[in-house]
Amino acid sequence: LDSSSITPTHWVELARILERDDFALVRGSAVHAILRTFFDELKPGKIFLPKADDGQIEQARRIMRHIVNEELAKMGDDLRSEITRIELMSHLDRFIDRERTVRPELKPYDCEMSFGICHKAEGGVSGRYDENTMLQFGDIKLCGRIDRVDIREGKNQAVVIDYKTSSDGNLPMQAK
Repeated sequence: LDSSSITPTHWVELARILERDDFALVRGSAVHAILRTFFDELKPGKIFLPKADDGQIEQARRIMRHIVNEELAKMGDDLRSEITRIELMSHLDRFIDRERTVRPELKPYDCEMSFGICHKAEGGVSGRYDENTMLQFGDIKLCGRIDRVDIREGKNQAVVIDYKTSSDGNLPMQAK
């Protein structure tokens, strides 16, 4: 994408596209799908980012680029999709760097874990509540989806990670 070929009219339209709520939803969904696939891809090869050597980090970056390109190909090849691809590649490249240092003692366990929600694959009606698998705190029952869970092996400890995507200039995937 050559920014010099974009006219002022294109920039105005781009600003409208980037501000739309549905775009943020699509972008957030894409990030979640990309990260889930990325961590699934790393597991078989036993690439653990905090302990990875330079060759493994480059392999992880190639895997990430491939996943981003595949996921965003589903969105089309318009200007919005191309800008999203460029933006996400930059952010996700930094995400790999952060993963090397933020929680070196924790390993990714699973992504997109649901609780209290039925799934068709398990014989339920998709999207309905399943009280048997809800978390309960006194009289309060919770259901939802966890973006990612990392574990500290041998310590019986886990950390729940919630990915946040934003367009405010911060790194889009912030563990909260």
